[in-house]
Amino acid sequence: MFTTVKWLTNDRPDATGVYDGEVIRGIVNFPDDREYFFNFYKNEETIYWDGEKGETSNFWKSAKCTTSSCNQIKVSDQATISISGSTLTLKFNTAARPDASGKVGETVIKGSVNFPYDKEYSFN
Repeated sequence: MFTTVKWLTNDRPDATGVYDGEVIRGIVNFPDDREYFFNFYKNEETIYWDGEKGETSNFWKSAKCTTSSCNQIKVSDQATISISGSTLTLKFNTAARPDASGKVGETVIKGSVNFPYDKEYSFN
């Protein structure tokens, strides 16, 4: 999506850029392990644990939104993640692991802004 940054003062030109609202970020506490940060890339159907894609080797593939609002995510046959507001529940499909809980932020907006008098900056 395209965006424009308009300044409240008139001494700087407007900046333009793009953003991507397709990442859900949060934290999950696994009671049999520890707390993990996660980044769920909806379009890639991948959850990256404790790092961004390319920065961690701990990830789950085949994670798919099962509702249009993406408040339920099925991770292949492993688990189901349910989101209600900012509360997250992760239920494993096996009794070998206890359910986990956590928090999510709103969909994180990532992108870049090009300042015509300076350079392009990424944000998230």
